Amino acid sequence: MDIMAVRIEFCGVPASGKSTLCAGALRLLRARNRTVLDREATVDEGLRSRNFGVLGNLLGALAPGWRRKFLGLPHGLDDWHRFVVDHPAFAALIHGWLAEGEAGVTWRAPLFYALLTSAFEFQLSLAAKHPVLLDEGFAQRFFSLRGYRGLGRPGDAARYAEAMPLPAALVVVATSPEICVERVKQRDHFPVLSQGEAVSLLPVRFAEGDALLAALAAELERCGIPVLRVKGDGDWEAAAGEIAGFAESILARKREECE
Repeated sequence: MDIMAVRIEFCGVPASGKSTLCAGALRLLRARNRTVLDREATVDEGLRSRNFGVLGNLLGALAPGWRRKFLGLPHGLDDWHRFVVDHPAFAALIHGWLAEGEAGVTWRAPLFYALLTSAFEFQLSLAAKHPVLLDEGFAQRFFSLRGYRGLGRPGDAARYAEAMPLPAALVVVATSPEICVERVKQRDHFPVLSQGEAVSLLPVRFAEGDALLAALAAELERCGIPVLRVKGDGDWEAAAGEIAGFAESILARKREECE
């Protein structure tokens, strides 16, 4: 694997601390003069590498937000098509899972949009000139697909791990369901994929989700993917430092492989 294509993903239930710990690790890595991209920077770099024509390229250089909103996102479906062609088994699996469960679209529509977004970000990450830390990626989508409605079944993790685009490494953020529920209640928005379900079900769903993600992490380890497990309800600084050290070890290993 090219060192530029290294993708380290985070996963954990909602409000477990993924984004906070990812941001903390990125700050530490950058303080050590390591150039590592977050999701936003990955999208920006990927879009800069694309040719939108002379006018589009010029306007995009002057207003990056315009490039993303009016050029990048409309082409996101093209990225999904390319992604499906390259990962047909994964596409077949998630479409099969999307067909399960309730008959309405309340849950399916935002989930499919999240999958489109992940494919868009994944395709752009292929053009990244630096390693990437993603606070959410395809490992996290496993929870979205199987955890939110209690759809998870034995063997799902193995099937998903076999079909998903594998990251270079995985960081699992484990936080007690009770703490995650309290954090969610303090936010100004409720998880979109939980809408329509009783708030009282959140602890159950989050506990189920933790088990699902733990099973996925174990399956990825069997595939040879390094996995780091950290707590999202302890010392944030120490956990971010542990993640930064883990990321550096992954990058050092990839450099050796590329030499």
